[in-house]
Amino acid sequence: MKQLRLFEELYDVKTTDEWYTFPKTIEALNIYLPQNSNILCPFSWKESNFVKVLSKYHNVVYSHLSKGTILKNFYSYTKNDLKNIDFIIDNPPFSTRNEVFMKLYELNIPFAMLVPLVTITKKCVRDRIEDLSILFFKKRQIFFNQDGKVQGSPYDTVFICYGNVLPKQITMSEYQGTGEN
Repeated sequence: MKQLRLFEELYDVKTTDEWYTFPKTIEALNIYLPQNSNILCPFSWKESNFVKVLSKYHNVVYSHLSKGTILKNFYSYTKNDLKNIDFIIDNPPFSTRNEVFMKLYELNIPFAMLVPLVTITKKCVRDRIEDLSILFFKKRQIFFNQDGKVQGSPYDTVFICYGNVLPKQITMSEYQGTGEN
């Protein structure tokens, strides 16, 4: 338990927020993005699957919320900092998703955030629902942590998108969420 607290203090994140996305979940969104887009992954390290997968097709800039890093913290970005960014895409910390969505609206850049479906009931999302689109999956997605432990989500997860990300407001992905690479 002491190690978990030290990790949380050092990286300024809750350990329960550090669950990672399998590549095929990201590929399911990627098919809707124009090739060679400029993408910011604001909650990812260079080694994350978001950066690895999207970098195959796009120009990707990444950052993370952790302390002591040379990477810029998402909440400190301004619209001017991101003038060359076409999309903001990531799996944000679930415990701060309200703040994440408020900052995304402030930046006013098309985005796709992988979040629990129940996020649409949050006031910050519900109030803007007519401006958003959702990529659903046929099955619940699974995730893994820094120790490689694989776990299914207790919630259905979706990409909630803003701007011209998806072709229609409700889109269903064929990806089954099995977690294979």
